[in-house]
Amino acid sequence: MLPSGHACCLRPLSCGSRGRLAGHTPFFGAPTGPLKQRLETRCPTPFEPLTMPTMNATKRLLSLLILLPLTGCSTFDRDYQQALKNPPPPGIEGPWDGRWQSQNGHGDGALRALVTRTAPDTYHARFRATYKGVLSADEDVDLHVTSTPTATPIRAAGSADLGSLKGGVYQYDATITPTTLDATYRSDSDHGTFNLTRPKSQ
Repeated sequence: MLPSGHACCLRPLSCGSRGRLAGHTPFFGAPTGPLKQRLETRCPTPFEPLTMPTMNATKRLLSLLILLPLTGCSTFDRDYQQALKNPPPPGIEGPWDGRWQSQNGHGDGALRALVTRTAPDTYHARFRATYKGVLSADEDVDLHVTSTPTATPIRAAGSADLGSLKGGVYQYDATITPTTLDATYRSDSDHGTFNLTRPKSQ
């Protein structure tokens, strides 16, 4: 069952980029084997026939091709730009900018986040990650404070079920100050880090 507020989509950023998709990323599963070799040479189209070695790979490809044409499925960009125009909020709320990095050889990419306090001990984090400059994906997670609420830095943890095509359940552990947000993520198929700082206000 997906957590409350879960929203996830994939969007093409540019078909000219030759992304080598391999393994899982924190936000979506990527094809391997023969499909990887095909994607390294050109950007696929929704109607391009590909020979797949397994049923799981076929399901993964179909999900990818269905999701690629989607646009406007998230308000993240609009909300993020609006947050940059507002005065910086106190504490750890508001916009963040940085990168994610797989420590299991599954790549890295740009990462942005919007953090909102929803309870005295809970922060709702909306993430948008990019992968190889080709795809982007959104994910929401509730981070529950595990340290003293008034302590600095704040330590928080949470989990999100991204679905079997994107690696299943991910666990997050974050250490957050007013200027840095560092976190680790872990699933059965991958583990890595998030490192973000405050972006410049517009």
